[in-house]
Amino acid sequence: MKIQSSLFFLALLSAIPLCQSVDYDYRFKKFKNQHIITNMDRGCDDIIESRNILDPNSKCKVKNTFILHSVENVTPVCQNGIPIHGNLMKSEGTFDIVVCELKGEIDDKPCRYNSSKKREHIVIACDGGKPVHFEDPTQCL
Repeated sequence: MKIQSSLFFLALLSAIPLCQSVDYDYRFKKFKNQHIITNMDRGCDDIIESRNILDPNSKCKVKNTFILHSVENVTPVCQNGIPIHGNLMKSEGTFDIVVCELKGEIDDKPCRYNSSKKREHIVIACDGGKPVHFEDPTQCL
């Protein structure tokens, strides 16, 4: 009986890194969908709708920021950025971004946004060496 329990426990432990890497991959894919775009040739309304970007309650997201660079340009911030606290890293250089802010109410369908283009440092959370969350720099500095 001890051998079976031990084997079960070892199997359970060996699955933990796999689950964590799947979580990293999911969070990284979600980050790319919500925040990475190389060309804003369409407005916030169209892009947010086509990418199905909503808040956790499936309502209109109040604010969403797109980084106008490839993921290959953003990911190095995780290794070379300036540590803020925890897993948050601030970019050394500036990035072109578009901030989309909700015009109406979170229950409106379709969601409609005002947009503003900026060039500034970005702050991202990193897990497994990959960006997984965009942090509003004014909220953490």
